[in-house]
Amino acid sequence: MVSGDTVKAGKLETYYTKDDYYFSVEEGSINVLGTGARIYGFDKLKVSKKRAFSRLVENREVRAFDLTFSSPKSVSILFAVGNQKNRQIAIEAQRKAVAATLRYIEDEGFFQVVKKENGVVKSCRAEGLLALPLDHSLSRDFDPQLHIHSLIANAGKIPEEDQVRAVNFQIFYRNQKHFDLVYKSILRSELEKAGIRTRTTEDGFDLSAVTRDQIEAFSNRSMQIQKNLAAKGLTRKTSSGEQRQKATLQGRKKKQDVDPDQIRATWKMTAEELGVKFQEIQEEREAYVDTRDTREKETQNFATLYDDLVREAVENHLGTCATTTRKEMVTAILRHANVAAQDEENFAARTLSIQEVMKRLPRELKRRNLFRMPGQDS
Repeated sequence: MVSGDTVKAGKLETYYTKDDYYFSVEEGSINVLGTGARIYGFDKLKVSKKRAFSRLVENREVRAFDLTFSSPKSVSILFAVGNQKNRQIAIEAQRKAVAATLRYIEDEGFFQVVKKENGVVKSCRAEGLLALPLDHSLSRDFDPQLHIHSLIANAGKIPEEDQVRAVNFQIFYRNQKHFDLVYKSILRSELEKAGIRTRTTEDGFDLSAVTRDQIEAFSNRSMQIQKNLAAKGLTRKTSSGEQRQKATLQGRKKKQDVDPDQIRATWKMTAEELGVKFQEIQEEREAYVDTRDTREKETQNFATLYDDLVREAVENHLGTCATTTRKEMVTAILRHANVAAQDEENFAARTLSIQEVMKRLPRELKRRNLFRMPGQDS
């Protein structure tokens, strides 16, 4: 799930100081993502990234936007109680998915700044997205929850201009569901390619080896959020990003210090009681790795299969509308792939990531008699 909220002055510092069970926020562990790393000199930085990040946005009321990427609960369970190799696969897939989604956000024009011209405020496509990703593994209810807080600086630049402007974060609120589709397409692809089998669900995907009952047993906070939404006649599907954010904050516990050994022992005991079969995941992964060379030779037609998936999705989508946007087209393709992935033999559908989609979409648009609507700049 992708969620987000604005971060003001005092709140920003808490992200820098709160270590997690598995992860540290020490200076050496912090990475920087986005073209802002180059534009603002973070790629050559010799001083503290945290301090430089704060200095960049110190004159703004809203300092940053916390775009949080939470993996499906079954992936968090794998990370929490799986062996070291599987935990590493989970976190590497998570980090790749976050980095690629942030690139997509900037490349596709969702990153915009506010500019005032002749008394009129408008939103302009920008460059210079700068994000500090902070890894976490716990929910406030001490459930396993592998998630990354991507702190996006409230700073961007219109190309060919020097002035640093405030970011229009309303666009992030409006597009959280779309970002979620993009993020999960990459995460699922990375897990499948590493030999971790998945299955399609209503919200995206879960690991094949983890059942719904097992997931719910590790999801105390998720159940509370659903109750908060239901009290207002809403569900995760019918609610907006802002409504889900309010439901998440409602009744949320304060963060507490915990005993890591006790938490992990509790997770392992719960997994054993529920019969979570991580040995099967390990055996599946090893079998996949053993046959990967053979499989890659047999599936050199994956490019053709990806072509087919994108073409079918575009044809179906254009058959239902007279006008469309690139965002709507991408959404249709990723949803089409999710449906196709219900066929357990359709490995290509389960590994169709946003990168593969964006390679093929321009060619599909060119093949058809489409034209840009007047006044549109993207």
